[in-house]
Amino acid sequence: MYLHIGDDKAVRSKDVVAVFNVSDNKEFLSALTKDTEAENEFDNSIEAVKSVVVTNDKKYLSAISSLTLGRRILLP
Repeated sequence: MYLHIGDDKAVRSKDVVAVFNVSDNKEFLSALTKDTEAENEFDNSIEAVKSVVVTNDKKYLSAISSLTLGRRILLP
């Protein structure tokens, strides 16, 4: 099963390690965007990022809230 994380991207649900909420923690987000492994499509509007999806291989920035992504993983 796949998890849609926004912007026409999907990751395999079994590869998801964690989903973090970053709306309250901009320091974490700024440190993460400096990481070259993070898939960042929000160069001009970093405020649009609401969560970070961590998989076995990569980190993805998402405009979808961590609560919504968590529900998508748990619901069949």
